Amino acid sequence: MTQYGIQAIKTLREEVLNLGQSLTLDDWARPSACAGWSVQDILIHLNCTLREVVSPDSLPAPVAGDIEASNDVGVAAFRGQTPEETLAEYRSMIDSTIDELAQLQVPPASESEVDMDNAGVYPAHLLVDSLVFDHYCHLRHDIIAPHGPVEAATVEPDEDIVKSSLAWLLAGLPQMSPERLGVSVTAPVRLSLTGVGGGDWLISPEPGKPAVAPDDRVVQPAAIITSDADDFIRWGTKRATETERARMVTLSGDRELGQRVVESIHVF
Repeated sequence: MTQYGIQAIKTLREEVLNLGQSLTLDDWARPSACAGWSVQDILIHLNCTLREVVSPDSLPAPVAGDIEASNDVGVAAFRGQTPEETLAEYRSMIDSTIDELAQLQVPPASESEVDMDNAGVYPAHLLVDSLVFDHYCHLRHDIIAPHGPVEAATVEPDEDIVKSSLAWLLAGLPQMSPERLGVSVTAPVRLSLTGVGGGDWLISPEPGKPAVAPDDRVVQPAAIITSDADDFIRWGTKRATETERARMVTLSGDRELGQRVVESIHVF
């Protein structure tokens, strides 16, 4: 289970509320680093993820087969809100959402399956990790400078937050990444994520799609991909340019294999 995700989402709740209270009207309207969305649009999106937990019937119909298109539809549905309404809506839903997510950490609810369309199918206890990742990535990489438009105290990497975000992204890697990843993984590859919340995972070739599991060091990898864990969140979601990614990633062993895998990874 991912109990640390519950603490992480509580920490991020305070980050959102503090940031929201500090934004000017101009800040809310600024284009974020998430293409097509303003700063307010991102908070509307976070509200939609809360609605999925506590009030799914309040969301518009999704776009079949495309979770990112569904996200755009959700944002568009509530774009007429004022910033105050958007922030008040977040405040009204976040605590009940956390309560629901905590209940999903306990069997048998924890092992029920959640279908997230083209993002994949996951045990329900990982839902909190998806929300932690969404909060953290949008705040740190899309809203707050230097990547986003708002000059504010940044959301720092935190053990619980990064660990929870990685739990989601590594569970999703085989399901979210394009088919090219399965073709690229022709031999075991170690993904070594350093720094706060990091760890080692083995990406292994399997029929259909690769397998990803914590690296127990039993299998010798053909290539090793090393990156700071927080940097992985940036380049793994395709937010980093190729030049930025090259500075973030170190390859050893079969560098050609490692590079193919790096280029094939896309998580969200």
